[in-house]
Amino acid sequence: MSERPSCCVIKDVEVLELLPCNREIRIYMRIAIAGKVAHKTDLLKLDTTSVPKWTLNLQPIFDESAVIDFKLCRPRKYWRDECLGTTRISVADIFDEEGDYMAVLSRASPPFTETKLKISYSETIDFDEKLATTFVKATAKPTEMSKKISWMLERLVPIKGTIDALAELHPAARIAWSFLSLGIDQLQKQSDTDALVIDLYETMLSTHEQAIRDEVFRNRKRLLPVYKALFRQIVECTFFISEYTNRTYLGAFRGRMSKKKAASKAAKFQSAFKSLTEQLGSSLAKETLVVTLRNEEKFDKLQRRMTETEEIAEITNQLVRLHEVLPARQQKPKLMCLKGTRVEVINDLIYWIAECRGGMLWCTGVAGTGKSSLMGTLCQVLGSEYACGRNRLGSFIRYDRLEYTDSSSLITSIAYSLALFDGRIGRAIAQAVRKIGPVLPPSPRDQFDRLLQEPLQSIPELFQEGPVVVIIDGIDECDMISTDILDILVEAFGRELPFMRLIVSCRSVERISRVFLPKVHDASITRVVLDTSSKDVNNDIRKYISSRFSVIYDLLADRAKEVNRLDQLRSKDDVVKELAQRANGLFIWAVAVCTFLEELPSETRLDALLGSRIPDDAIQSLTMLYRTALNLIVTEGQKNLRNEDIRRCIRDLLGAIVVAEVPPGLTLEAIGALVLKPTDPAGKTVYSKLTSVVEMSPEQKVLRLMHKSFDDFLQDRNRSGEEWFIDVEEHQRNLAKESLSSLNLYLRYSWQPNATKDVSAEQYCGRIPAHICHYAVLGPAWHIKSFNSDDFGAIEVLFGQHFLPWLEVIVTLGTQCLKQFHKCIYDVKDWIQQISQAGSNLRLGIDAAVEAADEIISSLLDRDTECDSHPADIYRVLKRLPPDNVIRIHWEQNINISVV
Repeated sequence: MSERPSCCVIKDVEVLELLPCNREIRIYMRIAIAGKVAHKTDLLKLDTTSVPKWTLNLQPIFDESAVIDFKLCRPRKYWRDECLGTTRISVADIFDEEGDYMAVLSRASPPFTETKLKISYSETIDFDEKLATTFVKATAKPTEMSKKISWMLERLVPIKGTIDALAELHPAARIAWSFLSLGIDQLQKQSDTDALVIDLYETMLSTHEQAIRDEVFRNRKRLLPVYKALFRQIVECTFFISEYTNRTYLGAFRGRMSKKKAASKAAKFQSAFKSLTEQLGSSLAKETLVVTLRNEEKFDKLQRRMTETEEIAEITNQLVRLHEVLPARQQKPKLMCLKGTRVEVINDLIYWIAECRGGMLWCTGVAGTGKSSLMGTLCQVLGSEYACGRNRLGSFIRYDRLEYTDSSSLITSIAYSLALFDGRIGRAIAQAVRKIGPVLPPSPRDQFDRLLQEPLQSIPELFQEGPVVVIIDGIDECDMISTDILDILVEAFGRELPFMRLIVSCRSVERISRVFLPKVHDASITRVVLDTSSKDVNNDIRKYISSRFSVIYDLLADRAKEVNRLDQLRSKDDVVKELAQRANGLFIWAVAVCTFLEELPSETRLDALLGSRIPDDAIQSLTMLYRTALNLIVTEGQKNLRNEDIRRCIRDLLGAIVVAEVPPGLTLEAIGALVLKPTDPAGKTVYSKLTSVVEMSPEQKVLRLMHKSFDDFLQDRNRSGEEWFIDVEEHQRNLAKESLSSLNLYLRYSWQPNATKDVSAEQYCGRIPAHICHYAVLGPAWHIKSFNSDDFGAIEVLFGQHFLPWLEVIVTLGTQCLKQFHKCIYDVKDWIQQISQAGSNLRLGIDAAVEAADEIISSLLDRDTECDSHPADIYRVLKRLPPDNVIRIHWEQNINISVV
C-alpha cells in the first residue's frame, strides 16, 4: 500500500453541486489551520456557467493531526459577513483519501445545502535553499515576549522577597505570597522556555548560513539528501518559532502550545540540527577530499590551502587509490556514555594505553553492555583531552550490521585513516602505494606489511612520541570475517611497533573467540570483560535512568493530576530504583525502557514494567522487557482493527526489517508497498508504535532494529514465543515474492524503452516509484535463494522479456546500483545451476542475461564516470553480444530499437 506523505500543501478548493439560484451571490472562502486564519480568498461571483474555484498554495502543514476549517462566506455591507456553510477536516483525513478530498458543508443554507468542497492537495515539496531562505527571512527573532517577562521578573522578585519575610507574621501576607509565588514561578518557567526558543532561533540561523555557504557542494549529487534534510528541518523550525511567537501574551499561559511542549519541541529541533550538521560536516569533509583528489571543482583553491607543492600532489595521487577501495561512508562513533558513568572502565583503558608496549586489547561483553558507547567516549577522550590535548586517535573503524559489514577493506581503511592523521605517516604510506604499483595486494597479510608495518617502521620519530591508538568497534557485525584478518589483528602492533595500540570491541561470538581466546591465555591479548553484576555498573545504570526519567516523570505526574491520581503515583526515586534493579547490568535495557516510556508516558506502561518479577539474569531482563513492550503496543492498538491484525502488521514489519538486504534496507515507502497489505494501516502508523525498538536512519530514512539484542530476541522462538517469533526463511520468501511481483508489474505497464537521450536520466529517475528504486529493483536478485519452482514463471519473465527494461531502470538509478547488480547477478547464475527442477528455457534465459549484463555493465563502468549513464547507452553494447545470445535475439526481433 502507498505510504502517507510527511507534509500537506492545500493547492485548490472547488465548490461543487450548487443548487439553482435566481439571485446574484458573491462568495469567498476563509481557511483556518489549527485555529489560526491562514488565508482569505478573493471574491467570486456565482453564475450558471462556471464552477467556483480558488487556487491557494497554502503554507506546508507538517502535523498530521492538524485541523483545517473551511468557511464559505458572503460579504454584507452593513452587517457581519454571512456564513454559508462550514466544514472541518484533519490532515490525516486528507491523506486517507485516494486523490482529491471531498468534504460536505455543514450548517449550509440554500443554494449550498448539498454543496461539496473538492480539496486538491500536494504531498510533496522541494525543500531547497530558496524555500528555506524565504521562510528564514520571514521569521522574526522571538525576543519581545522574553523582554517583557524579564522586566516583570526584575520588579516582582524583590517584592516576593519582602512578602516572604512577612509571611510568617500575618496570614494575609502568607496568602499573598502563595499567589505571587505561583505567578512568579510561571513567569520564570515562561522566561526559561523563551530562552530555549531564542537559542533555537540562533541555531537555525547559523545552520542556514552554513548550509547555503558553498553552492558547488550543495549541487553535488552525493550531498543532496543531507542538504534536503537540513533545509526541511529549517523550514519546519520556522513554523514552530512563528507559532510560538505569534501567541498573545496571555497565550503564554493558556495558549495552544504549553511551556513543556514548547521546551520539548525546541530540544528536539536542537538535537536534529546537531545531528544533521554533524552529517553535513562529515559529508563535506569527505566530499572536499574527493574533490581535491579528483581535480574537480575548486581544486585550485583547496590545493592552495594545502600548500602548493609537488610532494603534496604526489601524496594525494597515491592516497586516492586507497580512498577508492573504501566504503562509500565510513562510520563514526554512534553513541557516548553519560557523563560521570563508566569512569572505572575508561580509566582502565587509558591506563592500558599509557603503559603497554604495543599490542591489542579486547573489550568484550554480552549484547547491551554498552561496548559501542564506551568506544565512542574513548574516541572523544583520545581525540581531545588525553595527553595534554594532543590527538592520540589514529583510526576509528565501526562496523554496523545495516551500513558497513564488509571487513575486506579493514587494512586499507586503517592505512587511509593513519595517513590523514599524521602527514609523515601519509607520506610514507603514499610512497608504499607508489611502489606497490597499480594493483593493491589481495592478501590481508601483504596489505598489512606493505601499507602499515613497513611505512610506520620507517618513521623513527614515532617511537619517541607516545601512543597512537586504533579502535575497531563491532567487528562481530561483519557478515564474513576471515581467520587471516583476525590473526593479523592479534599479531599486528606488537614489539616491532611499540607505540601503536589496537583496541577491538565486540561480543565473544564463536568465530572470534576461537582466534582471540588462546591469545588471551598466553598474554598476547589483554581482555576486558564488561561485567553486568558489579556495583559500579548498577549505579551507572541507575544514574542513566534518573537522568532521562525526570521529563518522563513530570509528564506522568501531569496526567495523574488530571485524573486525581497524583497521590497514587509512586515517587520518582522509587521508580528509578525499581527499574534499575530489573536492568541486570544491561545499559541497552535502560535505554530501551526509557525510550519506551518516553514514547507514551502512561501509568499503564509503567505498571506493566514494574509489575513483573525481577529477572534472574541479563538475557531474561531483555526477554521480559521486549515481550512486555510488544504486547502493550498491541493492546494500545488502533480503532477498527483487531489485536490480531495489529500484531500481524507489527510482526510483518519487524520480519521485513530483519531479512532485508542492507544496505539499502527498507524505507517506509518500501514497507507500505512490499510488506503490508492494502487493508493494513499505513507503514508510518505501524512504525509510530515501534519507535522504542525500531529506529529510522536520519539520512537514508531506512528502518532498523534499535539493537542487536532485539534481533536476537525476535529470532529465538523460546524467548519471543510464537506470537513474536520471526521465521527468517518465511519473511525472506515473502519479501522476495513481493519484490519480484512489483518489479514485473512496473516493467510491464509503466516503464517504456528509452533508446534516445531526449529525456535525461535524472528525469527518468524521478518517475520511478520509491519502493522500486529503493528496494524492489534489486530485490529479486538479492533474495534469489528464497524462490522455488512456484516462482519459475515470473523469474523467466524478468530475465527474458523484461530484462532490458529492467537493465534500463538500473542504469537510470546510477553507478552504485549498477555495481550492486553486477555483483549479485552471479549469485543468480550460481542459484540456477543448483536447481535441478529448473527448465531449459529458464536456464538459457538466465545464462544469456548474465552474459549480457556483464558485457553491458563492464562497458558502462569502464568509462570511469559516476551516475553519468543513460538508459539508451545499453543499446550501444548489445551488438557486441554473440549472435545466439537470447537477450540480443529478443532485442533484434521484438524491441527493434535503433542505436542512436
